Amino acid sequence: MTHDLSGQKLGQYELRERLGRGGMADVYKAFQPGMERFVAIKVMLGHLASDQEFVERFRREARAVGQLRHAHIVNVFDFGIERDVYYMVMEFIRGENLKATIEQFPKGMPIDDALRIVSQIADALDYAHKAGMIHRDVKPANIMFIDETRQQAILTDFGIAHILSQPGLTATGAMVGTPAYLSPEVASGRDVDERADIYGLGIILYETLTGRVPYEADTPMAIIMKHVNAPLPSPEAFGRDLPDNVEAIVLKAMMKSPDERYQSAAEMKVALDQARAELAAAGGFFDRTERLKSDQSATRPRAVAEEKPTTLVSRPAAPSRARGGLIAAGGIIAALALVIVLLLVNNAGSPTGPSEQDTLTTTAQSAEATRIAAAAVTEEPTSTSTDAPTATEPPPTATATDEPTVTSTASTTATQTATATNTPTEAATATSTATSGPTEVVSLPEAFAPLREAGLLSGLSPLQDEIDAMLLSGQFDEALRRLDRILEAEPDHIEALAARSLLWSFDGNAEAAQEDAARAVELDPDSPLGYIAQAEAAQQWNVDDPEAALSAAETALKRDPGNPEALWRMSMAHDDLDDFDAHMKTLNQAEAAGATGFRFRAFAGEYLYYDGEFERALPYLEAWQAFDTTNTYPMWLRAESLLYLDRPDEAYAAVQQYRGALTEADDLGSAAYVAYRAGDYEQARTWAETARALSDEAYSSTYVLGLLSWYGDGDIDAALSYLDELEDVDFYDYFLNLDFGHDLYLDRGRILAAAGEYDAAIDALNRSLQTTGNMPFVYEAMADVQLEQGNLEAARNNLRQALEYTYDDVADQQRLLERIRTLGAIRPTPMPVIRQSTRGYNLLSGLSPLLDEIDDLFLSGAWDEAEARLDDILAIDPDDAEALAVRAMLIIDQGNDRAALRDAERAVELAPDSLLSQIARSEVALLSVPRDYPEALHAAEQALAISPDHPEALWRASLAHAELGNWDAFVETLNQAEAMGAQGFRFAIYAGEYFHYLAEYERAQPHIEVWYELYPEEPYATAMLAANLVALDRVEEAYDVIQAYPGQFSDAVQLSWPAFVAFRAGDYPAARDWVKRAMLLNDSAPDPHYVQGLISWYVDGDMEAALSHFDVVQQSPDFWNLFLHPDKGYQIDYDRGRVLAAAGQINEAIEAFEIAVDKEGRGYMFEALADAYLRRGDTSAAQENLRAALELAADFTTQSRIRQRLGDLTK
Repeated sequence: MTHDLSGQKLGQYELRERLGRGGMADVYKAFQPGMERFVAIKVMLGHLASDQEFVERFRREARAVGQLRHAHIVNVFDFGIERDVYYMVMEFIRGENLKATIEQFPKGMPIDDALRIVSQIADALDYAHKAGMIHRDVKPANIMFIDETRQQAILTDFGIAHILSQPGLTATGAMVGTPAYLSPEVASGRDVDERADIYGLGIILYETLTGRVPYEADTPMAIIMKHVNAPLPSPEAFGRDLPDNVEAIVLKAMMKSPDERYQSAAEMKVALDQARAELAAAGGFFDRTERLKSDQSATRPRAVAEEKPTTLVSRPAAPSRARGGLIAAGGIIAALALVIVLLLVNNAGSPTGPSEQDTLTTTAQSAEATRIAAAAVTEEPTSTSTDAPTATEPPPTATATDEPTVTSTASTTATQTATATNTPTEAATATSTATSGPTEVVSLPEAFAPLREAGLLSGLSPLQDEIDAMLLSGQFDEALRRLDRILEAEPDHIEALAARSLLWSFDGNAEAAQEDAARAVELDPDSPLGYIAQAEAAQQWNVDDPEAALSAAETALKRDPGNPEALWRMSMAHDDLDDFDAHMKTLNQAEAAGATGFRFRAFAGEYLYYDGEFERALPYLEAWQAFDTTNTYPMWLRAESLLYLDRPDEAYAAVQQYRGALTEADDLGSAAYVAYRAGDYEQARTWAETARALSDEAYSSTYVLGLLSWYGDGDIDAALSYLDELEDVDFYDYFLNLDFGHDLYLDRGRILAAAGEYDAAIDALNRSLQTTGNMPFVYEAMADVQLEQGNLEAARNNLRQALEYTYDDVADQQRLLERIRTLGAIRPTPMPVIRQSTRGYNLLSGLSPLLDEIDDLFLSGAWDEAEARLDDILAIDPDDAEALAVRAMLIIDQGNDRAALRDAERAVELAPDSLLSQIARSEVALLSVPRDYPEALHAAEQALAISPDHPEALWRASLAHAELGNWDAFVETLNQAEAMGAQGFRFAIYAGEYFHYLAEYERAQPHIEVWYELYPEEPYATAMLAANLVALDRVEEAYDVIQAYPGQFSDAVQLSWPAFVAFRAGDYPAARDWVKRAMLLNDSAPDPHYVQGLISWYVDGDMEAALSHFDVVQQSPDFWNLFLHPDKGYQIDYDRGRVLAAAGQINEAIEAFEIAVDKEGRGYMFEALADAYLRRGDTSAAQENLRAALELAADFTTQSRIRQRLGDLTK
């Protein structure tokens, strides 16, 4: 699987967070410092990056799309390769996609908005079609808006469908596209042209106008066949009576025959624009401001992570304001309104909704409850007129004579007594007058007591609860007008300013939220309300300033100690600042102080889940899911938490309570897994098969079908066949991962073992260990199979491994110990003999007899036996400091940092005056990740205090000094270690590498030879030996070493090594071949270009080609290569100067040499510069540079030669 690259750099781009995952690429939000902007980056998945044909198509399509420059097409800025990672850089779009917008208009969008948006996309398609590009997957999810105003639509993912449609990337006969938007010719497998995009655009127009796609069915194939055969349903059938000219556009765009459709997107755009003009002239639109805001209570700007045209949703790594939950995206109000209706009807807050037999009754009750809810919270009086506008009609323009301001706590009946002649400052009750003083805040109507009892209101202030009740009932605009009128009457109303700020934050208008909050603080700096509003605004995704949020929340807490709203916002800010202890402390305090409200419930559920507090998170997640019934995010968090707690039946119930339709393949696959865990195999199979019909990338469903085939049907062939389909697939699922004990090879091994195929099971489990690392349940599964085979010793060793890697779970540790105890102990291994290399080098350090014994086993490849030997010792005496220190040094070599650190620290604790304990602590600090060089040096110095001049302590001190930049101390202690007889394979590797970097090639050679003898399969050991031999001018031997390498050099940098050695050895055809292979892997890597530049000049005599390749190298200012290094006479500016000088371009050569000496200042560079000045006739400059070269000369021969040259120039 591809690892999360967040926090790393690709070229100039800083990857901030992974936004989504797909079958082709991961999508990241990244920052481009040079342009000071955010961009979106698609990073090709690893299994595709290894497909050279696909890479080339990816590159070609990226370049083609990058040439498109249109106001309604996403900009592609760049395509690059970094460390063999291929990526495409695009415009970062903050707005939501059209799919989300359509969902907010269930009866269809306003006609003018729909025509305008589709016209913009038609214009984009026309431009692209004329450039020779067909989109192939035009759908609402691939159309985004620049911002929350929805004025500018952007078409995304151009070219992606084209890439994926190429042979080899889809199954034979598979179609690329989305069933609901496929043209008949695509569905029939016929050739397609631009008119297929026009058909898709027609469906989008239909969907924007009616709120639904024209063809729906139970399976994707049924939908596809409807595109081919079924007549187009009239929009009128879905309750939308369209003007004739608009309906005619839909019909023509969606004709079954391409010849009967619009023949170009430009033609369709003309029709759309003409229809808009005709309707406008006929007065067919409302004012645009009212149109857009009429249904906008259910929307809020969302981060680009919510665009899901082609990506699988991955589980976020940590809580983030950009996640698709309530806090990050407020598009849930319609669902909240439904839940409020249920609360009002049932007065119980049940999250399960009505039963089937009560559907008709509940529907009628819901409609009435909705009317009651609206009446209870609206600030406008209920009119008795029969022609008053309904809630779904655009409101008339407000005037001072028809919209009184409600400031009373009276009942709805009293409110209705207000007359249309009241002024805006008059109260809406019979007893209130215009001179009654400051605006009075209403109390929450009793009709909404269930909201308070359900914990959905915060209690921050009476007005805040009133506004939240309106918000939860889907009346965002009414809530905003309510607050606007209060503030018109009393601009300094603190509660209204704070409430409006929170409302703006919910709507994503951070600027307005900050302005109101700041005004509230200015007016009353002693009130917590303004500061709480400031904290909320600072934590919105488009501000993301946790420091400011924390400061504001802390100030609120000072003003009102114990305020739960301040406390939980402090908790969120602490978490965003990675202060986990403070985060948990303030979250606990918020709970204790009685924090409540829908915002807090969503925050607490999400953050407690990511903190691993599953039991504690569940009540909040249950409440969140209950009031956000069509959002899959809280459902999956709740289901995951329940499965973590081994409560599969409840997890299944959580999935069944979801009120939306599971239409994404990854959601269906996850649901299938939960049903499988709960034992409902029939439903699991239905969901999994639906997902596979929906998408060729329904990998989790394929996995579930494999599990069902064995555990449900007992069909091993079918089970393995399904798992075989996933052999080379990278994917992530909420549940089919190591957190829940799943790995492809692990499950294969379990199935094979259950079927009695033990050898095949062992092979599968070994592969699982290779891919998953040291997972205890894999070791235990291996032990179970070995017990079935009667291999007690192997089973015991694997149970020990399982115990070694079981952390913090005392019950599991006790269980494994009991299993090990029942199998008995292993007999000790005999003491080894002295081990030497073929050249007589002592491979054992002599630090302790036990260490030498274990190192001998390690070097023999008997790693398991070595660890078992130490485990036996420690089973008898857990406080054996020598065994703990030796085990630390053994397992740190295998990368088990945590266990090694634990053993080393325990050894030091038990025996602080032990040389071995302190050296083990130093070794672990040197090799663990992250490296701890100060601690490594401290431990080595402690060892030297115990045993001065001990070589094992000296060379580890030397290594720590080197990494800390203490150059003189590094060299001094390294020389002392060698003089004191340091030996052993660990010292050989260290000394060989560091003597080489000190340019002490003769001293390095014997150590590197030991390194190479021990690890001939390691490319770096081979390269180091070859580089050292070249530096010793033993080029033929170096070439022999390169040619004897048994493995494959895997990337462009590694391939440059044999290319350079072949060049130095005079095997130019081989050198060219290595360079060619390197450039095929990464044409922009500087290393092969450097070698090719040398070949171009010194072999071909082609100066222009040489300098062209050198230009590529010079674009990488941090270039470093083991062979092409200034210590070895190679530096790119110096080599450029040599080529230019040899070609007679002396002035250019001098310029290059000057740059080289400025960068490196090596003696040979000054001497080359002197030669160039002599050729130009500048003796004085030549003498100056020769004197500089003389000062740098380290050996007598070179000094004598340069003095002779200086003497000749003065004669």
